[in-house]
Amino acid sequence: MILVPDGSRLREPLQDHFHACAPLYLGPDGSISKIHVRSVVDGYERVVDYVFKTVMRGRVSYDEGMLVLPRTRDELTSKA
Repeated sequence: MILVPDGSRLREPLQDHFHACAPLYLGPDGSISKIHVRSVVDGYERVVDYVFKTVMRGRVSYDEGMLVLPRTRDELTSKA
């Protein structure tokens, strides 16, 4: 699950970005066969449960199943 803030630097819809950059995300070894991207407009609880089902079933630890990327520029404080 990817959360994109309103002020994102991404200049195209996320779906278009993943489609255009598919080889980058699928990797050279083909270990990922496809990526499915679509917007979630309701039913967030069900989606979160689905995404984390591997973690909840104990097949992967939370630390291995979660990726938290750096904060956006707006979230950072300047150290002037």
